[in-house]
Order: sequence, then structure tokens, then C-alpha cells
Amino acid sequence: MSKSLRTTYSLNRLSETSGFGLVEVINKTKSYFLKLGLPVLLGVLISFNSLAQTAVTPATGGGNLCVGGGYTLLGDITISEGLITDFGDGANQTYVISAPANFRFNVGASVTLVHSSGGGTVTNILPAVITTTTVTFEYDMASSAAPGLDVFTISGLEVRAVTPASSGNILRFGGSANQSGNGNGVQNHGSLTSGIPPSVVTDPTDQVICEGSNALFSATKAGTGTTYQWQEDIGAGFVDMVGENSNTLGLLGVPLSSNGNKYRVKIEGICAPAAFSASATLTVNSKPSITTQPTSQSVCAGANVTFASGATGTGVSLQWETFTGSWTAIGGATGPSLVLPSVTTGMSGNQYRLVATGVCAPIAISNVATLTVNPYPVIVQQANLSACPGAAQGAINFTTDVDPVTSWSWSVTNFAALGMGAGSGTTSTIPGFTYAANNSGSDIVGVATVTATKNGCTSLVMSFTLTLKAEPIPNAVANVEVCPGDAISVAFAANTGGGEVFSWDNTDTSIGIPLSGTGNIAYTAPNNLTGADIVGTITLRATKNGCTTTV
Repeated sequence: MSKSLRTTYSLNRLSETSGFGLVEVINKTKSYFLKLGLPVLLGVLISFNSLAQTAVTPATGGGNLCVGGGYTLLGDITISEGLITDFGDGANQTYVISAPANFRFNVGASVTLVHSSGGGTVTNILPAVITTTTVTFEYDMASSAAPGLDVFTISGLEVRAVTPASSGNILRFGGSANQSGNGNGVQNHGSLTSGIPPSVVTDPTDQVICEGSNALFSATKAGTGTTYQWQEDIGAGFVDMVGENSNTLGLLGVPLSSNGNKYRVKIEGICAPAAFSASATLTVNSKPSITTQPTSQSVCAGANVTFASGATGTGVSLQWETFTGSWTAIGGATGPSLVLPSVTTGMSGNQYRLVATGVCAPIAISNVATLTVNPYPVIVQQANLSACPGAAQGAINFTTDVDPVTSWSWSVTNFAALGMGAGSGTTSTIPGFTYAANNSGSDIVGVATVTATKNGCTSLVMSFTLTLKAEPIPNAVANVEVCPGDAISVAFAANTGGGEVFSWDNTDTSIGIPLSGTGNIAYTAPNNLTGADIVGTITLRATKNGCTTTV
């Protein structure tokens, strides 16, 4: 049959009650056709047949449709007669299906109605009329002489969800094709459910821990069919962490190298796109650690001593301690160096250490450093020495208050003039020697300086003098010739400049003086009746400072 015009429109939702129960008529569509100049009203519910119903095989693939996603192609819908009279015969048969609330049909889909088998003859199937909420099929059916059950198949139906967490069925909504007991809004032509897109309900929060401790991040999610996937960013971007797929992420024994790492969770479900939590930063505080150990020191009394150490760690603070029966803090000693000015021997044996405390336990304690304060040796003072030329000088020995010492050092000035073989040495003894001659008229003085060293501490210089006295040598006296009765006066002098004591010997007392005497000679010459000159030889010696002229 031919048609010259078709017009469709939708009515408001109605509820109708019949003796067969409640039938919901939604968006009932009326189709008008001009046929032989007469308007024909189609698409109304004809009647119900309680004896038989068409059997519907619903479309598949309508589960968990994602809001915001594209259209989903559903599986075929098959409508089969239960009795050969379930589908009405005649021209302009219509079959209308309706989408549930919160779901929409794709008006651009290629939806077809196919009569696959049956006792009727189907012709003139028109293209489906698709709105976002209904699909209307129209065709002509003529009875066939051959009995059989008619089967229709709807293919190409596409739907999408517009509201999350909703569900409903595609239902027969209206039309003239089904004249059996399948009322509008009854048979399920396809169940639809919409999925909830993935979302993060609770973000993980920043964690601050100490190295070696455990860290725990947690998050919660929402969405249909969602899963957790934790990700880590160690500086090169976020990557998935294998096996971390629960709502918590536990990190055990976290090393310091993880400080600053970031973590987030990715939530994926049946609906795209994935949701990502805010990132949480892991702060790993370091434990206190001694980086430089103080060393024991051995110094001399009076020295300034510095013990040096160092420590690292988050929020680290330092405190030096000393052991005086128990470890006690040293006031004000809170830096990496401990300075002890002018240490005394009373501090020898004291122990010191550095304690580092931070935000993480335990505290770090350095090695113990011991202070040894060594005294300076004190050399027993040697008296000054003096001797006349030719005198024997015994060995000069030195001692200290802390013998034995590590080393000695001595030196003597003018050592050669004194008659010494060496002017310096490294023993505790100046070897004995014989003083040299000294007819210079002046004393020769050598200054001896001596030091002793023990444990690196060198004594103050001990000094004394060695004096080689001058030998007094009388000045030459001219021979004296006198006549008897003459007054004789001979005065003596020496090279030593005075203060000498002179003594003399006489070989012949006939000259009028004794065999020996001291001092100057003054007398009157006696008579000489021998007929010959009387000659006496005077030997003169001078003595000064205990030294006498060598005859």
C-alpha cells in the first residue's frame, strides 16, 4: 500500500487502569497517514489477550553504561509469537519501544526491524523513527496460508546513560503490532544500568616519619567496578607500584633516600576517565649520626685544647659532656667544637664526648676522647762553676722532677776557650774536661743552657756559667844592682790588673832578704866584704782568685 504523509508526535505520560492490571503508557506516539484522503489513527493499544503472550529475548550489553561516555551498541532484541495470533495482521502495523528514564537512544543509529520467520508475510518495513526516548517501527503484515509463529528481530539499537547510578528496562510502549496480553510497559526488552564514574572520596595525606620506620597512606574511592592503583614519583613522574591495589599503601623500613617521594592513587573503573587523588609527600627525617669522631689529645700544661666532632640529622642539636664520675653536660658547649683554654695537669685523664639529639631517636653519641695534660719538666738548677787554668772539671750531670725524660739538649758558649771538646750535646751529662790556659788577664766565661723534653713538653731553659779564671802573670821586673847600704825598693804588678797577692823566693839570703816572702821588696843592701858580687835570684809568683802564676 502507498502512503503520502506520516507525522509523529508525543503525548504526555498517562496512567491507565484496566481489568488486566496497571498499564503505564509513556510518551504514547500517534502516527497519522493520509490514505485515500482519510486520516487514520495508529499506535494505540488495541486489546489484551490473557491467553497468550509474545516472548521477548531482551537485548544484552546494557550493563554499567558510563555517564559522559559514548553510545553503547546493544545486542539484538528478539520478539516471538507464542500463538499465531499474537501479532496482528494488516497494514500500518506499529511497534514502539521506550528507553527508561536517565537513558537515551542514539537518534543517528542504524536500527533495523527484521521479520526472520513466521506464518505472516511482512512487507513495506519503514525505517525506524528514533527519538532520544522512543523507537517506532512500522510495517505491513498479511496472513499466510502456512501456519507458523512470527519472529521479529530489532538490531543496531544504541543507548547511553545520562545519570549515574540509575537503572531501568527498555519496555514495549505502544503500537498496534502486539495484540496479545503484552501490555505497554510490561515486557523487558533490555535491562540498562549506568555506572558511577571513578572518583576519589578521601585523598592520602602527607606523611612525616623517621628513616627506617613504616609509612602508611590511605584513600577511599567511589564508582562502579573501581580498583585502586597506587603510584609513586621519585623525581621522574608517577609510575604504577606493582601489587599496590588496596585502599592503603604501606611502606616498610623506609630509607632516607625516599625523602621527598610523592604518592597518589589512581582509581579506575568500568567508566572512564580514571580519577587521581591529590599527591601526598613522604618526608623522611634522618636519625642523628656522628660524622666526625673526636680524638684523644696529649698536650702540655697551659695549652689550649680543641676537641672537634660533627653530626647530621634532622633537627639535630649538639651537647658536649665530660665524665666526672658520671657524664654531665658542659654548659654552653653546644657546637661541633669544644675549646678548653689553658688546661692544667689536674684535668689530665678527663674524658669528653659529643651527644647529638634530633627529631628521630635514638640519640647519637661520639667516641670518648681522653685529655692528657703533661707537665713541663723542671731541671734541677746547676750552680755556676769556675776554675783556674789546668783544673780538672768533672762530668756535670742534670736531673729533673719527672725523670726519666724523653730527651736533653745542652750547649755552652766559649766552649773551646774553656777547654771543652764539644759545645753541645743531647744527653743529661756534660763530659768532664780540663780547663785550658788563660793568660789573657781576664776571666773566660761560658754560658751553659740546658733543656729537657718529656711527652712533647720542653722545660724552661736552665742556665749556669763555667768561668775559666785568668792566670795572673807578674809583669817583668828589671834586674837591680846596688851597693852596700843602698836602699832597695821593688814593686810588683801583674797582667790581671790588680788585687793580686805576690809571693817570691830568694836563692841567696846574702843579698839581704830572706829565702821567701810576700809582697813588694823594700830594704837596705847589706855590706859585701867578700870581694865579689853577691847575686840573688828572685822568683816571683802572683795569686788572684785562687789562681797562682805557674812558675
